[in-house]
Amino acid sequence: MPGWKLDPSPETKQKVIRGNIRSTSGWFVAVERGEEERMKQLLARGQDVNQQDSQCRWAAIYYAAWKNRIWQAELLLESGADLTLESNEGDTAIHVAARNGHAEMLRLLLRSAVVSSKNEFGKTPLDLARQKNHWGSVAALEEAYGLPLSPEVTDPPSPLPKNWLDGDYGNGQKFYYNPFSGETSETRPAAP
Repeated sequence: MPGWKLDPSPETKQKVIRGNIRSTSGWFVAVERGEEERMKQLLARGQDVNQQDSQCRWAAIYYAAWKNRIWQAELLLESGADLTLESNEGDTAIHVAARNGHAEMLRLLLRSAVVSSKNEFGKTPLDLARQKNHWGSVAALEEAYGLPLSPEVTDPPSPLPKNWLDGDYGNGQKFYYNPFSGETSETRPAAP
């Protein structure tokens, strides 16, 4: 194609980033890249810390939770970040941190607000953490909700054998599989 460049200049890359629909909130690039100075400039100019991007409706606090950047979350919370804002899928920043197993981030967020709402898939943050076997996150959420610690938190399961993975049917029932051998099991295989 005439004029097609495989290695665009830094200016062209920035133009594309600025033109990205997700960057319309002004926070996307700053938080995504961890640009503290730019975040402070946005705050100084009075840009709404709770503005959501136009594609998936993530606010800046979601990106901080996703990237597990504690310093960003602290700055955003001090500036009035709302932890009850929901994305297109009904997720909050607490859902994002729970799904990714960011226990320290969860503890920080849960000090500001305890959110246990269900997303569009009917999952609470605790459901997501359990589904992904993020036991540190499960512990943080159970403590925040005033629940007794589950057995997996107090006595974590032994590791799966090499090459074995676990899955979830979507109803909370687990299954186990080895993608290399094709073996499957509904009971947890014992490690050798």
